[in-house]
Amino acid sequence: MNKKDLPEMSLVSFHQTKDGYKACVILMFITASCVVILNIMALIFIVTKQRKKMQNHQKYSTGAKRNEMILTSLCVANVLLGVGVLADSACYVNGQELWAGAYMIGFGLITSLIHIGMLTLERFIAVKFPFKYKEINPKFVIATSIIVWLLSVLPALTIRYNFNLFLIVLFSLLLVSNVVITCVYSYIIFHIRCSNQSKHKSKLSPGQPSASLWYSKEQKEQQNKVTAFCFSIVISYVVSTMPSVIWYLTHYEQSFTPYSGSVIGSLLFILLISRSLADPMIYIFRERIHKKFTYLHSKFALKSEKISSTISSTGEVEEMKPCMEEEKFEP
Repeated sequence: MNKKDLPEMSLVSFHQTKDGYKACVILMFITASCVVILNIMALIFIVTKQRKKMQNHQKYSTGAKRNEMILTSLCVANVLLGVGVLADSACYVNGQELWAGAYMIGFGLITSLIHIGMLTLERFIAVKFPFKYKEINPKFVIATSIIVWLLSVLPALTIRYNFNLFLIVLFSLLLVSNVVITCVYSYIIFHIRCSNQSKHKSKLSPGQPSASLWYSKEQKEQQNKVTAFCFSIVISYVVSTMPSVIWYLTHYEQSFTPYSGSVIGSLLFILLISRSLADPMIYIFRERIHKKFTYLHSKFALKSEKISSTISSTGEVEEMKPCMEEEKFEP
């Protein structure tokens, strides 16, 4: 099928639509308002946290800097997306066209999706290559974010003149991001569940107890939390994005727009932007949970070595105290 045969963006007057579709437009407006409010709150939280650390002269790890830089950029992109939907919806209800709102929606969607991919790859590098991860300069993250913002402008500019090209770029990103997120977090879950405890088994002679007997109960609980959280990230992302991808692949001859008068199209768009509601807080909590698990993981490794050397030298087993009683964790 040629590009000329594909339909361009079609708009149906708000006052000529049925009540069900009008309710969808109102729900879209409410969802966009929540996106703006929650992402602004997340920005305030991140900035306040940074200032508090600077005032208290606390050591600020480069890993936290990298993560928060990407999170800040993601929140700004989500705010632009929400503002664009608000402006576009208001103009649509009043029977006016605001292409600036459409540009902001497209720009915010593309930028937000790429930043989700950056956060996913950041976590993969931190788990798979921890030493190389520490060597990544925060300035490199800033430069990458700037490049992402600049590249996201290009597909957004095609909305008015070649809407179908924009849809191809958008749904290609959605499909690729689903594959990347599913693969990366599946690897992280496998890494945590299968290779964590085996790395720290003591090399003892036959008949001596393994250090896994002292595997901290708190670390096991934290291990389950990390696994459940990674699984929830994958499920929430797939549920919010894949329905739109499936609809587009099965209805490629139709234009995917929230203002076509279709209730299904509007609900799919609302589901797509609803992902931006919880994105910032999800990745803030993800960082805290992973940081605490890494702390307990390292404490257990030190305890394992200490117990192994004690058993090897004396042949007696010492009771292992819980990790968190020795040192309080400060995220």
